[in-house]
Amino acid sequence: MESFLDTFLEALQYEKGYSPHTVEAYKQDIQDFLAFASEKEWEISNLSYPQVHEYMAWMGQHYTPTTIARKLACLRSFYRHLIKHKKISHNPFSLVKTPRKPHHLPKVLSIEEMMTLLSSLPNTTPQHRRNQCILLLMYAGGLRISEVTNLRLSDLHLSQHTVTIRGKRKKVREVPIGSLATHTLQTYLAFRKEISPEASRSEAVFLTRRGKAITPRMVRYIFQEAIRHLATEKKLSPHALRHSFATHLLQNGASLRAIQEMLGHSSLSTTQIYTHLSIEKLRSLYEDFHPHAK
Repeated sequence: MESFLDTFLEALQYEKGYSPHTVEAYKQDIQDFLAFASEKEWEISNLSYPQVHEYMAWMGQHYTPTTIARKLACLRSFYRHLIKHKKISHNPFSLVKTPRKPHHLPKVLSIEEMMTLLSSLPNTTPQHRRNQCILLLMYAGGLRISEVTNLRLSDLHLSQHTVTIRGKRKKVREVPIGSLATHTLQTYLAFRKEISPEASRSEAVFLTRRGKAITPRMVRYIFQEAIRHLATEKKLSPHALRHSFATHLLQNGASLRAIQEMLGHSSLSTTQIYTHLSIEKLRSLYEDFHPHAK
């Protein structure tokens, strides 16, 4: 079974273009299931539906519905791989109902909070300019952490105020970033060599002192340092910049389809979460200002 797991993970990475992080998560989910099945002395190639439901019941005692849904999707995919290679004849997870995920609206910064955050960023050192540029670019283009850390010099088209983004599953899109982000990028690039003497040898836009591409962990640290002095009780991650980008566009009249293209969502249903955010904002305004609201 381990050899089939290896070929499955290779297919995820090289055929479907999943990120190393996602592949590792799939590997862990499958290994957790195999360990459980081994302890129960189950025959993996001839798993029964009662056994599957027993595993689902066990997961229900240890994981959230969101985690269970992810693990179930992983196991369905793995068993489809086994069927493809004629290791088994049926998929025991195909008829299992996915647990309903709780509905959580993404956390966003208001336009006023966003402007306060960006205007408060220091820019006195090359590292400060780099950090300022990263956060502004994530908001200006709605970029994921992985997209900004993987950005290459050849991806920048500053005369057109756009950048080429390689997103999930190697999907490529062109994203407009506006004149302010373009100017900030141009300013940062002039100081890039001062961050690392190895800058000329690297294609990565954002560098560490050692000349390596900045890591997602560093971006999270930069973001947390930036919001530390922001007067908000919201628990935020850098992804809030992407959510704020989409929400502010929608609030100012952008079409959902255009936002979908800029975010790189494969399905419009994924983008529709931001319409719920706008409804929540309207409800809040109604309750605050309408005389009959309360």
